[in-house]
Amino acid sequence: MQKEIEIVRKEIKEVELTLKKEIEIVRKEIEEVKSGIIKWVTGLLLVQTGVIVTIITLLR
Repeated sequence: MQKEIEIVRKEIKEVELTLKKEIEIVRKEIEEVKSGIIKWVTGLLLVQTGVIVTIITLLR
């Protein structure tokens, strides 16, 4: 019985380590996506500003 308990404990530790690694990978992916979204929004705002400037110039 004691051996079985030790085996289960080892399996639990392995699963815990695997989950921690997976969580870290997901966190990195989230950071990459956030960075991509920030760049995209920045580009969108830049284009929007350009369009507004063009419209103002054309209205003069």
